[in-house]
Amino acid sequence: MDAVATGAIGTEKLQLLMIPGRLVQAVRNKTFVEQLAGEFEELLKKGRVRKDFEHSEECQASLQQLLAALEEPPVDDMKFRALKSIFIATATTGTTKDVPPQLILNIARTLSSGELIVLATAFRIVRDDPGLGEKLHGVADAWVAQIARVSGIGLTGLVEHYESLLASKNLVNHRHQSDRSGLKMGKHFGLTDFGLRLCELMQRGDDEIATLNS
Repeated sequence: MDAVATGAIGTEKLQLLMIPGRLVQAVRNKTFVEQLAGEFEELLKKGRVRKDFEHSEECQASLQQLLAALEEPPVDDMKFRALKSIFIATATTGTTKDVPPQLILNIARTLSSGELIVLATAFRIVRDDPGLGEKLHGVADAWVAQIARVSGIGLTGLVEHYESLLASKNLVNHRHQSDRSGLKMGKHFGLTDFGLRLCELMQRGDDEIATLNS
């Protein structure tokens, strides 16, 4: 494709066409980093950041994962907010440290906005209607339809696309039955323990950031 584009447009013109996209992402990245720095500083002033975090290897490794994600465009507001929230959650007091945050961020940075929407929707259902999974009797199509409706995605085929990607990363349970009609929902509406932890960190980070505006 690169060869075809280069032949049709020419190397110099092709490079010029690519520059605006890079500039837009660079501007967005600058805004993202400034936003993170400002919120982190405010949390420091409020005493919400763990005393051992700011100069720790844990902080450096987590920040490295977050910044590396910005080098893999496109990164929109939703994806950056998710990564930022995980970072903030691991930095603040009251968060368990049983899983190194950089490991979670390493997977989180690979998620698209669509995958994040599906994850967040499943997590919202876990909180708002914890018994729904049992009512659906492990029927995968019912799970997909519910996610499509609640999330606003609308298209079940699109939800299935994101579901398969999330399952490959062990964030939601894999399909079972010979015809792939079954989905183990358990207590967490199809989320694995890893998917649940990732969502919990995003929510905790969101809650911490929300305190800055109150």
